Amino acid sequence: MMDKKLFLCRCMPLGPVFERDLGQTVPEVSGETVKQILNSAIEKYGSCAVLAIDTELNNAIVGLLFFYPKIYVENFNGAHPCIQNPKEINKIESVLDKIISAPTFAELKDESKILCIECMQVVRKSSKHNWNKSYTSRGIGDGMLAKLISWAQDFGWKKIRSVAIPDVKPLKLWWGNQTLNGFLKRGFKIIEDSVQYHEEVLEPVNNMKKGLHGLEIQKMRKKYENLSDRDLIKTYQVELVL
Repeated sequence: MMDKKLFLCRCMPLGPVFERDLGQTVPEVSGETVKQILNSAIEKYGSCAVLAIDTELNNAIVGLLFFYPKIYVENFNGAHPCIQNPKEINKIESVLDKIISAPTFAELKDESKILCIECMQVVRKSSKHNWNKSYTSRGIGDGMLAKLISWAQDFGWKKIRSVAIPDVKPLKLWWGNQTLNGFLKRGFKIIEDSVQYHEEVLEPVNNMKKGLHGLEIQKMRKKYENLSDRDLIKTYQVELVL
């Protein structure tokens, strides 16, 4: 689990994050804002990320699963707290005082002891970024989800919620979350009337088809030609009662 010693402040599209990179944010965002959000979550609620470590690669971080308490998400000013997106971090910056002054875990009522998964990533090879080792398809994502469930139960959280994306491998690699089947396998249930369609995802889906995400992704995408656009952009909200 992430703590103040193992403090990851950015995602990993460029490859693994090594010890020398801990505590560093991407230059495009307000590093102070990102660090205050993450530090506050760790201090009040124990952690805000599961990290996968490769001990044979100098203990580099090769997988992450970020999550936040529901009370933070409700105060995020409508933003998705992507720690590498300047637009989203700027929205959160205006309500930062409200976030870091949120109640501690002990002060939360049981109905507010809910964790919300924000994103999940596993390092994969990329010729664009000169990284030729992939950690995908090794069960790392599922292992991080299992770790989160175990940790949340021990800590005293009551529920875990997330968006579940379509069961389409290239989308899983791009979208940064677990598929519906991946969540259902772990005991999550679909929240009634939670279906959403994300029109903005059509552009990357079509770019995958054209090969703009690389030939490997284009080949993967062809396996799902039978799915309609609606199928590819359909998500559910899922929940696990602990």
